[in-house]
Amino acid sequence: MAQSSEAIQRPRLTQMDVTMIVRRHAMLQSAKIGGARASLNFKDASGLDFSNCNLNDADFTGALLVGARFVGTQLRNAIFFGADLRGAILENADLRRSYLRGACLRGANLIGADLMDADMREGSMASKDRNSGFIVMKHEVGAAEMNGTNLANANLAKAKLSGVVAMKADFTDAIMRDSKLVRANLRNATFTGANLENADMSGADLSGADLKGAIMVATNLKQAKVDRAELALALTDALAGRDIAELSAPIDEIISAHEQFVKTGGRVGKPALLDGYDLRSLGDLLSVRELTAIKGEAAVFYGLNMTGAKLQAAHLEGADLRYVRLVDADLRGANLSGAKLNHADMRNCTLAPLQLGPTRALSSRLDGAIMRQTDLRGADLSAASCRRIEGIHMNLLGARLTATDFTNSVLYGVKASPEALAEAILEGVGGLRQKSAKAS
Repeated sequence: MAQSSEAIQRPRLTQMDVTMIVRRHAMLQSAKIGGARASLNFKDASGLDFSNCNLNDADFTGALLVGARFVGTQLRNAIFFGADLRGAILENADLRRSYLRGACLRGANLIGADLMDADMREGSMASKDRNSGFIVMKHEVGAAEMNGTNLANANLAKAKLSGVVAMKADFTDAIMRDSKLVRANLRNATFTGANLENADMSGADLSGADLKGAIMVATNLKQAKVDRAELALALTDALAGRDIAELSAPIDEIISAHEQFVKTGGRVGKPALLDGYDLRSLGDLLSVRELTAIKGEAAVFYGLNMTGAKLQAAHLEGADLRYVRLVDADLRGANLSGAKLNHADMRNCTLAPLQLGPTRALSSRLDGAIMRQTDLRGADLSAASCRRIEGIHMNLLGARLTATDFTNSVLYGVKASPEALAEAILEGVGGLRQKSAKAS
C-alpha cells in the first residue's frame, strides 16, 4: 500500500527547535557533554533556515523540507533518504557523499553545491506497520525526482544519478566527471558547458536536451535517446580542430624550435604557429616551457598542464582553455580575448602589463572571455582588460585587481575581498554578488 509524503504525519519543528538541534550537533562534533547527532527523521522543517551550519552526518530521513534553506551548509555524509526537498535552497551547500536516494528535489536550487560522490539514485522507503506489515512510502511526485532542479555550477563528479527523473533540470557548467546517469530521464535538460567526461549515460533519455559546448570525452551514450538533442560544439573524442599530425614536424620539435627562437631573439629556431589545432594529446609537454608570443588562436588546450609556462604576449584568442592548469604561468601582455577558461586553475599567474620599454607596456586582454569557476587566487591582474567577461563563481581571493577593467562584465558569486574590488574598474558590471572570504 503506497502513501504520499503528505499522508505521513510529521511533527512540526520551529526555528528555535532547529537552533537547539544544530547547537547539540555542534557539541557532538566537538566531543562535548550533552551533544547529540542532528536527527530530523520524519519531521516537518519546511521553510526553516539551516544556512551556514555544520550538519555533517545529520539524518533527515523522510523529513519534509519544502522550501527550507541550506545555503552554504555543511552536509557531508548527511542522509536525506526519501526526504521532500521541493523548492529547497541548497546553494553552495557541501553535500559530498550525501545519501539522497528517493529524495524529491523538484525545483530545488543547488547552484554551486558540492555533490561529489553523492547517491541520488531512484529509491523507495518502507516502514513497519503493526497491522498491515510494510508500507512503501513515496512522494507524490515520485522517487529521485529532480524536475526543474537548478544544478548550475554544481560539482556532481562521481555522483550516482541512475534512474533519476530530471526533466528540464539545469546542469549548466556542472562538473559531472565519472557520474552515473544510467537510464536517467533527462528530457529537455540543460547541460550547456557541463563536463560529462567519462560519464555513463547509457540508456538515458536525452531527448531535446541542450548539450551545447558540453565536454563529452569518453562519455558512454550507448542506447541513449538523443533525438532533438542539441550537440553543437560539444567536445567529444572526435578531433576538435586541426590534427597535429598535419604539422610540418613533430609537436615536441616545434615547441623546442620555438624556445630557441625566443631565447636567441629570432636568430635560431622558428615560431610555433598552432592556431586552430587540437592539442589535447600534449599532456604535460607545455609545462614550464618558454612559449613567449606563441600563436594558438582558437586552439583546443582542454585539460593540459601548462604550469609555470612563459606565455608573455601569447595569442590565445578564442582558445579552449577549460580545465587547463596555468598555475604560476607568466601571461603578461597575453591576449585571451574570447577564450574559454571555465574551471581553469590560474592560481598565482601573472596577467599584469608586459613592459616593452621605459614608456611602453602591453596589457593583458581577456575581453569577452568565459571564466566560470576560474581559480585566480593570488593572481596579478593589474591593469588587465577584462571587459564583458562572464566571471561566474570566479575565485579572486588574494588577487591583485589594481585598475583591472571589468566594464560591462557579469560577476556573479565571485570570491574577492571588497578591498581588492575597490581597486578595480566596475562600470556597468552586472550580477556582482560576492561570497565571503571564509567561503574559500
